[in-house]
Amino acid sequence: MAAEPTAYGTSSLASDERLSARAAKRRALAKWSLVGLGVCGLCAGLAVLGLSTLPESAPVSPVETTDSSPDDRVASPAAAPALDTEVTCFQSSYLNNVAKMMEPIAGLKWTHGAQKKAASFIAVDVDTTYQEIMGFGGAFTEASALQFEKLPLEKQEEVLTLYFDKVNGSGYEFGRVPMGSCDFSASSYSFDDV
Repeated sequence: MAAEPTAYGTSSLASDERLSARAAKRRALAKWSLVGLGVCGLCAGLAVLGLSTLPESAPVSPVETTDSSPDDRVASPAAAPALDTEVTCFQSSYLNNVAKMMEPIAGLKWTHGAQKKAASFIAVDVDTTYQEIMGFGGAFTEASALQFEKLPLEKQEEVLTLYFDKVNGSGYEFGRVPMGSCDFSASSYSFDDV
């Protein structure tokens, strides 16, 4: 649909409706961006809390590798979970059109799987490293920045703590920002306009 030409400073009913619809879409986008950011923060917080509750003396045994043929290798029994131990899973989506978000799913247990003879073999050499993980982070978009700006100062501090604090938060090391506009921008723009 082509835009109707209007004189500078005037508007038509059609252009007012278009502008109003765009503003409503922007508000909805900003609202859902904040909801998405909140869900990501909640998931990151739950992941941190879930990982920090592991006992410090939890046994961790490395997988041993040898130079024998793949047929001679046997999986380490310490690496496999004990049979009949309970598995903890949580519902995070609709199941049969019922939303039971973050509710535990009861009754799941480890069982023996079918024996498979693999034609290929993957050996892990823990003494050789090819790259180093410098840290983890997330994307910060214009929509999330607009919502962050609307928060009171104490809530802004809380959000920053939850993202970047290594003890009480997710311990982010990096933040990525889009170059130019993206689907979470308040408007369309480019740094290379012609």
